[in-house]
Amino acid sequence: MLANRDGFNKMDDEYFAPTYKSVMSLFEYLMAALAAALLCFCCTLIFYQSDGDIARLYKSRKNLLLAFLLVSEAAYHLAVPIDNIDRTLVGSFFRLLTLSAVEVLFLWYQWERCGIIVAASMSTETIQVFRVILWATTFTCFVPPFAIWAPILVQRLIQIAVGISVVILEVFFSVVSIRIITRKTKEVIDSVRESTSTSNTDSRLRHKSPEEEAEEQRDMYRLKLMELTATLYQNITATYGFAATRYSFLVLVFFCATAVTGSQMNPSPLFVKLYTVFVILHHFSILMAGAMLVQMKVKLGGAAQQAENMLMQNVQATSSLVV
Repeated sequence: MLANRDGFNKMDDEYFAPTYKSVMSLFEYLMAALAAALLCFCCTLIFYQSDGDIARLYKSRKNLLLAFLLVSEAAYHLAVPIDNIDRTLVGSFFRLLTLSAVEVLFLWYQWERCGIIVAASMSTETIQVFRVILWATTFTCFVPPFAIWAPILVQRLIQIAVGISVVILEVFFSVVSIRIITRKTKEVIDSVRESTSTSNTDSRLRHKSPEEEAEEQRDMYRLKLMELTATLYQNITATYGFAATRYSFLVLVFFCATAVTGSQMNPSPLFVKLYTVFVILHHFSILMAGAMLVQMKVKLGGAAQQAENMLMQNVQATSSLVV
């Protein structure tokens, strides 16, 4: 028989030996430790990229959202074994609250990070619609912790509402990311080559002085460097944002899978094993979604240098061909 008091399907103690529970608790503690390690790495990275300005951590909304997201992930992985051992409404409330925080912080971080991309690829009316959906989802996600005393049917309906709203936003972020990913950086590189070739030709026709040619080349270089850096920022944000969204979608899929396999009145050994696998995949996907966002920040930190290296290589290659 299942204990459904918190909206999560849980098999009774008779199906899980103490050794099994201990192993699963160790797994959750490992996930919490990894989330904490990601948090420490993220804070160190922010400190390094800001040249020792620790104020960047709390003055940037994106940095705050990412830091609190990783804190919530660690708290959730700690709450799960506590809830499994304690098996009270208080433990379930904390478990659901931390999971809701992870969902909301993830969605808001994606929205903040993808803001420029969204503004460049969507109409103002569309952005306003999804902003309303985002606020509605934020409210809906925090309803389950306070509905653990409600009837099971009410809890299920709330979970369905949360799932639908989250899926809508994940599809939105995925569509935006795919649009940007399909716009290759090659377009900017080609324009650099064309501009360099045109500039060299024009300077020959107009017989510019070496100083004028050098100044024109520097202006063109700075302009193209800004264009290429912006393009790389968008591509990195879209690529890793899409990867994080995929893991977020897997979180929802495996959550539903645990609900189905854990809802059996008299589960067979197969269902117990499937339930265990889905729980592990569910919690691992939560960790990986955060890891993709941290990886995005790492790549964004090196985007400017990468753009300069790419630009220098192509300018030098084009100049040698023209000469």
